[in-house]
Amino acid sequence: MSGSPKRGTPEYEGWIKTPAYTAMRERCREASSGERNPMYGVRLYGELNHAFGKHLLEETKRKISDAHKGILKGVRVGEKHPFFGKHHSAEALQKMSESHGGKRPHEYTEECRKNMSRNRTGKCVGPDNHFWKGGISFEPYCPKFTKEFKERVRAFFGHRCVECGTPQNGKKLSIHHVNFNKKTCCDNSIPLFVPLCVSCHAKTSNTKIRGYWQQHFTELINGQYGGSCYLMRQGTTP
Repeated sequence: MSGSPKRGTPEYEGWIKTPAYTAMRERCREASSGERNPMYGVRLYGELNHAFGKHLLEETKRKISDAHKGILKGVRVGEKHPFFGKHHSAEALQKMSESHGGKRPHEYTEECRKNMSRNRTGKCVGPDNHFWKGGISFEPYCPKFTKEFKERVRAFFGHRCVECGTPQNGKKLSIHHVNFNKKTCCDNSIPLFVPLCVSCHAKTSNTKIRGYWQQHFTELINGQYGGSCYLMRQGTTP
């Protein structure tokens, strides 16, 4: 933009805080909002989409993967998140509420719903599903992994999700096998378990980052709880 300082310089950082910059942004917003925006009402899907028929390079996929892993490791969590400590103004909240108008983001017609249902029937099941793990969900758990044992795990951690701290309320916390081994307690593997809320437990289902979660919870149990993860019953084993 002509006349504006170069982005990333101290002058630029000072300029974006001035009333002139704010006024300019507002003029640009008004000039391209709603029906004035050339993309208003345009849906670019199928052959109309600029990415149709194209594929990401392996290097690009790796960079995206590394970026996502960084987020999981806390790069944008807490104080590192760009919105940390900030809050939407009452005006912004009102605008968001009015923009939704009590409607869902996508309103599908009955015909569209039937087409989607017909197209999905018989697909994404078994080996075709991206969550497929070779049918291990049909394998039985160790007989020692009982309701009573799971209660001892929840009690050990104070009936809170170890990942986000959400307390158990109504719905019981899920007991997650840290090593993803259903036979833990029946074989020679170290029995490691953690209670997780529904949201956090769902994150561990991604087979591509199992190693991260296994290391994460193992270090948490060993570092903060001395290697223990359930209450013991006198004279018994798990």
